[in-house]
Amino acid sequence: MGGRGRFWKSWATEKLQLPEDVIWDHPRVDWVPGGLLRLDNHGRIVSFREDALVVEFGDAELQVAGADLVLVRLSPDHCVIQGHVTDLSYRARKGREG
Repeated sequence: MGGRGRFWKSWATEKLQLPEDVIWDHPRVDWVPGGLLRLDNHGRIVSFREDALVVEFGDAELQVAGADLVLVRLSPDHCVIQGHVTDLSYRARKGREG
């Protein structure tokens, strides 16, 4: 991104008091009581099974472990997962460390 793009995004974040994840497309994970997990600004779903989900976020992956996981909604900017989540881990993708 060029200097002007960074300037305007920084200006909008500060002056308009907008959340950085909205302006900068940072990944965001929201846990909603009742077993819903909303993932915003994801890259793509790498793998999905009833007991595990791997989602790409830029140079990292979010790994979700659980049971009875169901993909409730999928759109280009977010996805919603329902089920019993037992673990979340955020890791650099293989070959991207360093």
